Amino acid sequence: MSTEILMNEKFVSILNKVLPNKDPITNLTYFENLQHKLTNQQQDEFYIPVLGIQGTGKSSFLNALLMDDYILPVDADETTCVPVEIRYGDEKIVVHFEDKSPITVRHHKEIEQYVHNSYNPGNEKQVKIIQVFKKHELLQNGVVFVDLPGVGSLTPSNVKTTMDYIEKLSAAIFMIRSVPPILKNEANFLKMVWPKLSKAWFVQNKWNDEANAEVEDGKEHNAYILNEIQKSYKMNDYLDIRIINVYGALTGKLTENQQQINASGIPAFQTFISEVTSNWRSMINDEKNNLERQAIIDVKEVIQERIKLYDKGPEEHYEFLREQEGIMQEKLEENNKVLRELKRMLRKEERQLTSWIESEAQKHKEDLRTLMHRVVKSNVVDGDRLATAFQDSQKDIADDFMEQFIEKMTDLKLEVQSYYDSIQIQQPDGQFVNFDEFNKKQKLKVEKSISTVISLGVGIGTILLASNPVGWIAGAAIGIIGTFIGSKSKKYVQENRQHTTMNELEPKIQDFARKLENSLKENLRDFILHIEETIESITEKQADMLEKAYEELREIRFIEIDEYKAKKKVLEDDLAFVQSLEG
Repeated sequence: MSTEILMNEKFVSILNKVLPNKDPITNLTYFENLQHKLTNQQQDEFYIPVLGIQGTGKSSFLNALLMDDYILPVDADETTCVPVEIRYGDEKIVVHFEDKSPITVRHHKEIEQYVHNSYNPGNEKQVKIIQVFKKHELLQNGVVFVDLPGVGSLTPSNVKTTMDYIEKLSAAIFMIRSVPPILKNEANFLKMVWPKLSKAWFVQNKWNDEANAEVEDGKEHNAYILNEIQKSYKMNDYLDIRIINVYGALTGKLTENQQQINASGIPAFQTFISEVTSNWRSMINDEKNNLERQAIIDVKEVIQERIKLYDKGPEEHYEFLREQEGIMQEKLEENNKVLRELKRMLRKEERQLTSWIESEAQKHKEDLRTLMHRVVKSNVVDGDRLATAFQDSQKDIADDFMEQFIEKMTDLKLEVQSYYDSIQIQQPDGQFVNFDEFNKKQKLKVEKSISTVISLGVGIGTILLASNPVGWIAGAAIGIIGTFIGSKSKKYVQENRQHTTMNELEPKIQDFARKLENSLKENLRDFILHIEETIESITEKQADMLEKAYEELREIRFIEIDEYKAKKKVLEDDLAFVQSLEG
């Protein structure tokens, strides 16, 4: 531990002695929490991921911002769970693997072999991360931009990759569109992610074929949605939406048209982000110093309160502690009542949502069957057209189902939050605060309780065919239709082919509905289990705190006067030492 205050063994010893309890939510002592925060401040680099749904132009934006060409792959139907970091250094591209040594690729086109799902399905090549080194002034002071998988068509492994980055960072750029503006799945994603960040910047991508009126209408709608999210989470940050023509910026770079580059908005954003990030080390250092100062203040205040108790004398001290123990017991009984009600609510909601998932899965199965029946009736009975139609239909239906599911899970999350807000959490210093105040102090968000798949609004369009249906054919009908067959015979053969194709599609339709239903049920159960585990953790930690209160009572009740005075002297010496650190 390189942080000065954590290297002071005597202070750490005093800290652990006077603030030994663990928070019932974080399961961390004051020292562990401080250590975690200060360690996270000791970063040599400042990471800024670019987040957004598939198709907003994230990779194109980073190409326009930092590159002179299409270095990062764009227009991929589906990327794997491979983040791409753009960092300062001599120009090269390094691919890091989970199970072998990294390699350096010679040309940027080779990146596609590792991040495009067509070449690396499900990340079967076990790529951990790709690092693109570039000598760009925005990267000189340790800023690292990260291109992450798009939201909306992610696999569960992509979700974990994205959420892992979000959990450890404090800033991000969100890419949004003008047409269409922020949709429900994007809004739900923002609700889960934005409150976790201390800095968030919004870039609205303007495509060349979008009229200025469309762009302004989109910006107005986007600003309204973002303001509503801010209100719901009581965030007061200044909302800054910057309109950038990403395609125009790239075209201007490739054609060396500086006027087009300037008109795109990229140079202005480069200046803005440079100013914001130029002093990030100073900001982090200030935050580190504030954390250390607050730790000294907190320890000092606890010691001072304990000295006041020892000034009372053993009997008076004992009576005071007994009163405090009674208050604690009362609070914990109230908490346990809330937690019991929360568990009952969860069981009820799980039954209702499970039933809803089952009925909606059947409904969407019928919808898929109807859609495919229309396709087949138009005499699309095999080959690529059938494969594409089936996959597109599945994705549309799955995304619609997921959007409804996210809305219901968001409602459930907010209801869980309302129960949490009724709970009184005892902090390590012994003071009780409500859950809302606890969240503010600990920067702990209830969003952690929600499944990562739910929180990112995964497009279950990835639940597609296990086999490629290009070869699907109505075998008996192949080669029969020809110019020598009469219209009635041709119609009969066509109908026969259509019927055979629908029969072959049926197992795939059934499999799709089953996977979709099971996936949502699994995510619902994961969410319920996480909340139940949190409830059990709170209950256990409260019981531990109550037992420690009993122990302190017994200790004061039977303590000898000389020992009592000696304990007070230790506290006074500890206070003098801590005060000497205030400087």
